[in-house]
This record gives sequence, structure tokens and C-alpha cells, in this order.
Amino acid sequence: MDYLRIAKKNKVVLFVNDIVGLEVVKKIKEQDEIGFLFIHEKKLRKCGEQIIQAAGVSQSQIFVGKDILKEEVLELLREYKPDIFITCYWAHLLRPEAFNIPKFGCLNFHPALLPYNRGWYPSVYPFLDGSPFGVTLHLIDEGADTGPIIAQREIIPKVHENSGHLYLNAQKEITSLFFETWEKLKLEGIKPIKQDHSRFTYHSKKEISSYDEINLDEVGTFKKLINKIKARMFVEKSFAFIKVGNKKYKVKLLIEEMD
Repeated sequence: MDYLRIAKKNKVVLFVNDIVGLEVVKKIKEQDEIGFLFIHEKKLRKCGEQIIQAAGVSQSQIFVGKDILKEEVLELLREYKPDIFITCYWAHLLRPEAFNIPKFGCLNFHPALLPYNRGWYPSVYPFLDGSPFGVTLHLIDEGADTGPIIAQREIIPKVHENSGHLYLNAQKEITSLFFETWEKLKLEGIKPIKQDHSRFTYHSKKEISSYDEINLDEVGTFKKLINKIKARMFVEKSFAFIKVGNKKYKVKLLIEEMD
């Protein structure tokens, strides 16, 4: 694939959510033009009001979630002739009739070191299977997190960290990576790198709950047990539990560095 180099000032359509999406909106608003803004439905929405306020667009330029499936919305986007789409912490897959509209394609944020841990909850699985962790900016194609990589940054988990810490670390790192990459895409361009699909792993949204229970009769190492608990903790909140008789007991893990 040839080098991807975008314009100095771009017509951008944003599909954004959460604190990272808010930072992306602020960055694009400073340097480029926001043509349309897509936000999540209320049950999935995070930082929605802040995102709308930061974007500073009219109500007619704001759409929700699956509005992108409507032909009249697609036609509006075609008429706008955007340079690039950006999907950031966006829960819905875009179809080809959408992501093929912009001149330079669609840039997606994924909090994992692709091709490892495509799909949902990527900060959980490094503790369960030892896969590397990091953040990736990539172009969208027809698969789920399968498109060519624009930029990556590896994140090494610290001894005391669990999946929640990794999730929060990823938010910081992917924001920083985007700022650097956006400037580079404008100044010199980047050659997208095809993913090594032979090494990919993928996880669905539904499978996460199957890791919550800690089996007291399972034979294994202390390291494996500790990592299982880390995988199902979000900083101080825990989803891990054990069963004793007919009762369930929540399991938490605290690791602190000694003086």
C-alpha cells in the first residue's frame, strides 16, 4: 500500500465516544473541519455532552449510532465529500458503503496491539493468555479490527496492574499516539502496514463473563491464579468470584511495592 498523506486541513466526519473521543474532537476542531458528528446511543454514551459542546456543530450535523445505516444519511456524507472518517472507541462496525466514502478512508482507534486481541475487552486477555498489549491506529476494512496499521505503541503491564489499569493506560497512550500520528500524516505521510493475520486473536463481547468464576479445584500455579484475578479486576472493582456451597464470594487482589 502507498503512503497515506492527508491534507493540511481536512473535512472530517467523527464517530466518537468516551474521554479519548473528546480529546480527538478538540484536536480536530483546532486544525480541521468537523462536517458531521456521530455519538453513541444513551446507554453506550460517555462524555456525550462534552463531546457535542467541544465539536461546536449544529444539531443538523449530529447523528446517533446506527443512523449511519440510513441511506439519506449516507447521501449527506457523499455530498459533503469528506477527506477522512475517524472512529474512536466506537461500538458499531461501519459497512463498506460508509467507510469507502471519504477520500483517505477511515482511521480507527483500537486499545490493543493488533493483530492480537481484536474485538472486545482487549485489556483482559494479556493476563489470561500472555498476549502482548498496546494501542493501535489502523484503517478500517470489512473485518473487525483487521485493517492496515498506521501506528502502534506497546504497553508493558506493571506487576501491580490489572485489566482496569491497562484500559486507563491505553486511553492515555492512544490519545498521545493519535496527536503524533495526525501531525505526521499531514507533514510526511505514513505507509500502512498489513496485519499478520496468521497471529490474530479475536474475542467477542459475550465471552468475558466466562472468566469471572475462580475454580477452587483447578490445578495450576500461583502466577496463573493471580493473573486470572487481575484479568477480572478494573482497578479496585472486581468481577471475579468463588463459589462455596450455594454462595458466591467476590475476590479482590492487592499488590503493592514494598519499601
